[in-house]
Amino acid sequence: MSVKKKKVVSRPKRTIQSEWFPEADPTLEAMPNPWKALGETVLETELRLFCRAARWAYNALRQGRSREDLKIQGQDLHGLNSRYVDEAIQWATEILASQKERLPGQIADLEEKIARTEKKRSKAERLERALGGYDSRLKKLRKDHDELVAHQKAGTVPPAIFGGRKAFEERCQGKISRAEWRARRRNRLICRGDKTKNGNPHLRIFVDDTGHFRLEAALSHLVDKGKNAPRIGGGLFVPPKYRQDLHFAVLDGSPYTVEILRGEDGRYRAHITIEVDVAVLAVRVGPKALGVDLNPDRTSLVETDASGNAIDRRTVLHPELEHARRNKRDVRIGEIAAEIVEWACACRAGLVLENLSFTQGRLDTDKRFNRMASQFAYRRLQAAILRQAMERGVEVVLVPAAYSSAEGVLKYARDRGMSDHEAVAYVLARRGLAGRKHGRMPRERVTASVRARIMELVRDLTNHRREVKAKLLNSEPSDQERLKNRIRTVGRWIGRLAKWQQLNHGGRAWFV
Repeated sequence: MSVKKKKVVSRPKRTIQSEWFPEADPTLEAMPNPWKALGETVLETELRLFCRAARWAYNALRQGRSREDLKIQGQDLHGLNSRYVDEAIQWATEILASQKERLPGQIADLEEKIARTEKKRSKAERLERALGGYDSRLKKLRKDHDELVAHQKAGTVPPAIFGGRKAFEERCQGKISRAEWRARRRNRLICRGDKTKNGNPHLRIFVDDTGHFRLEAALSHLVDKGKNAPRIGGGLFVPPKYRQDLHFAVLDGSPYTVEILRGEDGRYRAHITIEVDVAVLAVRVGPKALGVDLNPDRTSLVETDASGNAIDRRTVLHPELEHARRNKRDVRIGEIAAEIVEWACACRAGLVLENLSFTQGRLDTDKRFNRMASQFAYRRLQAAILRQAMERGVEVVLVPAAYSSAEGVLKYARDRGMSDHEAVAYVLARRGLAGRKHGRMPRERVTASVRARIMELVRDLTNHRREVKAKLLNSEPSDQERLKNRIRTVGRWIGRLAKWQQLNHGGRAWFV
């Protein structure tokens, strides 16, 4: 008789960013240490050996070697105990799994870029423009695409660069020294949590007699196998808003994962991952909803009732997200997410967000757009909102983003006195309510108004095109190319509006 295994439900986790201040111990520094390099402290030696073991495990796993053999052999090669070696192998395994997961998306992004570049090249060829830049770009994109496809067929992945590709390129160009490059490749120490070992066996956190947090790291390279490793300790600064959760986790003996990172400034950061409880879902989408439109410089919110009518709206400005450094941007993203979730709790309305695509295929040769699109952390902002909502018990519904901008501008922006971004947020809120079937939405009236608006736009554009054509007949030769481009642009807009109306309003009542 087979016994069913109990399904383990993983609890959500939270990562706390803190700073560790290790205290120098002359006794540990004076111990015989064959692994220690010149000028290193014992803690820096432990970090170097751990990162070296991770790189070795990564290359061995790519060759198909088993994890059990690596765990035994790694202890003698790198001077670490079995747990640290196992953590290094686990880190390498996660990197490999991440590369395999990202490989199909990278291939799809390259195919999209190749198709876009080929379209631009054909247009430039018709206009008899220079094609050298397009040819070189296509050659590079196709070469990268063929390499990734070959890896996918062989079941392998491209080699990873420990220390970062940007730093590697800077080292190849001589912009950073050899010591700086090596420092970026030996700056990490990880140990996962273990409930049977009082939370974490090698990177242990506890509260001292004064009520402050302390962290102790085991230095396994200083002892032989089977013996307890000496520890180096120091104070641990934890942000005040996370101290209570971490205190409960430490006292309860819950497992917590610690990752120590040594920065370029020599300071040690500790990323502590603990398990948290999920709040009871108290705020749902329906009978009210709060639509959220995320943009690089602002976030617009619109609250709607059960019938889809706008009750209130608000815009949160954040122009600094486009140019701020990453740490400052992450802080601002957390503040924006907290403000959005706080308003959702106050008005008792669930959140409705766009189901955005985070692929890199949309990035092209437009430097300004690439800089804006890559720096604006769509994923980070959405993840921060989801995390805050989960902690506060607010429901979040993701709806399709297709045509939300066009719908908002054409249907509601002018009639309801909304900005374009607020109109998009209004569309998202109504889509969220429609998915939950709360209330009765006005369909035919809205559809008729949209048709009238589209007809008005087409009529205005058609009259404008006639005016430009009349100017073209009596224009100077130097202005003819500009006027022809204007006529083609207006014609494309008329075609897009006609196609959009046919797809969304062709003989049926289309509802946002």
